[in-house]
Amino acid sequence: MIKFLIGTRAELIKIFPIIKELDKLRREYLIISTGQHNINYLLKVFNIDKERVLYLNSPKEGFLLSITRALRFCSHSVIKIKKHQIINSKDLIVVHGDTLSTVIATVGTKLRGCKVVHLEAGLRSWDLFEPFPEEISRNVVDFLSDILITVSKESYKNIRKQFPWKRNVYMIGNTIIDAALYAFNYNLEVELPKEDYAIVSIHRHENLTKKWRLMRIVKIIKEASKMIRLYIFMYKNTKLALQRFGLYKYLRNNKNIVIMRPLDYIRFIKWLANAKLLLTDGGSIQEESIVFRVPSIILRLKTERTEGLKTGLNYLSKLKVDPTISKIRGFLNGEYPKKVKNPYGKPGLTKKIVKILLSYDKSSSRVN
Repeated sequence: MIKFLIGTRAELIKIFPIIKELDKLRREYLIISTGQHNINYLLKVFNIDKERVLYLNSPKEGFLLSITRALRFCSHSVIKIKKHQIINSKDLIVVHGDTLSTVIATVGTKLRGCKVVHLEAGLRSWDLFEPFPEEISRNVVDFLSDILITVSKESYKNIRKQFPWKRNVYMIGNTIIDAALYAFNYNLEVELPKEDYAIVSIHRHENLTKKWRLMRIVKIIKEASKMIRLYIFMYKNTKLALQRFGLYKYLRNNKNIVIMRPLDYIRFIKWLANAKLLLTDGGSIQEESIVFRVPSIILRLKTERTEGLKTGLNYLSKLKVDPTISKIRGFLNGEYPKKVKNPYGKPGLTKKIVKILLSYDKSSSRVN
């Protein structure tokens, strides 16, 4: 049977299109969650049968902020997966991305003798600390996985370069295209700002732990707010870091900056699709911005999604203030390509991935 082992909301978002296709084909599958995030809301939105979802741990929020807790969570989860009777060597295990749960699922199921498929394989910044720990996770999971489904020509080349002995490598595309379009077309009225606006989303570990980085990011945000109204989706760890370094007041007291709680996925996608600009240090959001042709400023030193830079819609700031401000001004003046070929593929690519999964899942059966 095909079994998805996931832990975060982002992972569920990206495997959802695959689940939808399996439902259409009436194929059996099981979702096993590590409990890294609470995914109940998305299960409801995506209309996923809860009887097909199993939790290894009780879902909690914010419990991985501590490195000690994260390591304990990893070791306990690997042991649970190795011992779990519902997982056997004949299963085809599907993991996604680069989270702690992805590593946990890969290591745990390989110890059971399972064959592992890694979706979103091959993304590389070629710097183990940019981003951290995701770049390490990707390398480990790609090394251990039996079947690698890459998201672009660039990521396919990365796998061929790093692991030339790997045979089962496929260049298909990124399911985020189908997931984002599903969310955009979801029947839900969302109130959006009437004026032009930009979205800000910051949460990367390597940015939040270094004052000099946050200082530059805040300066870029402050300068951008002079050109357009900004809506900052503020995460708890981001706020704590800003407060710790005495920087939060510069955002809170700015009349052209609105600080908000993070939105659920459906609402966020509708906000993103209508934004004039995105400022972010996130990962998947770089891909989503290309789906809706929203120019984005990447507030990082490096990115593993280099194919996005070649479209002209994504700009890697390297946290250089003056060039970044100049680029923001250019983006807002419309200085970016209006017609872009998405390097992550076309809508409907998920069907190709499902076809590959079913070809490897010899025990696949239809639901009565």
